Amino acid sequence: MDNGAIHARLCEAVRGRVAPGSPVPVQVVELGGEALAQGRVTLLVHATLTEVRGQPLIALSVRPFRNASDAGQFFGAAPQVVAADDNAALDAAIRAILAETLPWQAADQHGSRPLPNRPKTKQE
Repeated sequence: MDNGAIHARLCEAVRGRVAPGSPVPVQVVELGGEALAQGRVTLLVHATLTEVRGQPLIALSVRPFRNASDAGQFFGAAPQVVAADDNAALDAAIRAILAETLPWQAADQHGSRPLPNRPKTKQE
């Protein structure tokens, strides 16, 4: 398993899902980056790579983190485990986790949940 390639794939997959409809700019940052400043919300993407019966698996979780907050997060989206070489399963896992984490990603029969007081985008 190429950890660097999986890292890049996960970061881009999450950024690509989060950015559309986001009320704030979305970017991938590395540990220690300026975007991790106090007062900003960061999505921490945790992935563990392992093998089960010779098959590579990814255990994935995503949680919001606010650098300025003293309070920890007690609940988040349930972790997902997918085959590392199954792009469709990985995309579905990311979609499911983000739907539980971000309001504009949560779809119901009427579409995504609107954000209150969100400025309209150019597409709207």
